[in-house]
Amino acid sequence: MDHVLDPEVEVIVGSRRIVDILNLFRSHLAGIGNPNMVWHGTARLQVVSVSLTQASTNSS
Repeated sequence: MDHVLDPEVEVIVGSRRIVDILNLFRSHLAGIGNPNMVWHGTARLQVVSVSLTQASTNSS
């Protein structure tokens, strides 16, 4: 992600997609008239972690 801070830094081939998605996100943000809409939406985000194990259920 050094490329984000300094465009002169070469992008590693495997990281190209991350940089492309960041640029896409930036272009979408530039088209939003009220940035508070974005902050309101991100405030509602929650991190969810799910782990599945074969032959394991919660019904005991």
